[in-house]
Amino acid sequence: MLVHPKTTGIIACCGSECRGGYISRAVAARIVNQLRTTQVVTISLPRLLVGTVDEKNFSLNHPTITLDGCAKACARKAVEKYCFKPVIGINIGDLIGEQEALASVNVQDDPTNRYMSEIEKISGIVTHVLDSLSAMYEKAKVAQRNSCDQGTCDCGGSSCGCGCESGSEGVSASDQQSSEPNIDEIVIYTKTGCPFCAKVVQEYQEKGISFQEVNTSVHAWAKKLCNDKYGADKVPIIVKDGVAIQIGDIDGKG
Repeated sequence: MLVHPKTTGIIACCGSECRGGYISRAVAARIVNQLRTTQVVTISLPRLLVGTVDEKNFSLNHPTITLDGCAKACARKAVEKYCFKPVIGINIGDLIGEQEALASVNVQDDPTNRYMSEIEKISGIVTHVLDSLSAMYEKAKVAQRNSCDQGTCDCGGSSCGCGCESGSEGVSASDQQSSEPNIDEIVIYTKTGCPFCAKVVQEYQEKGISFQEVNTSVHAWAKKLCNDKYGADKVPIIVKDGVAIQIGDIDGKG
């Protein structure tokens, strides 16, 4: 069952003494207060673990993204252990380098201004992840409504908003294409919620490079094409002139 949420949750780690932890908290605050004010809510990790019943149920009520400052992944592990598995776990160290993420922070040195470039860049990556999630949920919601209207969903045919969907991740018949995108342009195959994909998309946009993004979580034909033609189950997959020039991120993750 894939339930269409009203808001997505973000939980950042508490490690403000290190660069990655400080950035994770700054990114969460920026997204909630400036970039996606009506789409995203947040809660501190301590309140999630020792707060009220409603606070402890945060990740049950909101599909949750965890932002960790380093590979220790304290926020993700805490949510998985005490609450509910997050939809996506993002490690800032994967995006700026683990050594950089573990560097100490001097709070007297105006870290927000000093790290603003990284904060803005990672905010862009996380908002891309959020938007891909929202698109997937919206597509699932439409597919569920259609299946209810057609009497093919588990609710028995009334438009009940029960949250059941037919198919995988709300993929509709219109998505079942079989043709590859125009090979004369760069194609970036991504999947919903992948921070490495969002990072590549952001880099190409910043460089002004024209490309087409194809989400393999939404388009079943694209996932099959990536497996069959490129022998890859990792994303992003960057294809230029019909040849895969990159599979996964630069460190092989994805």
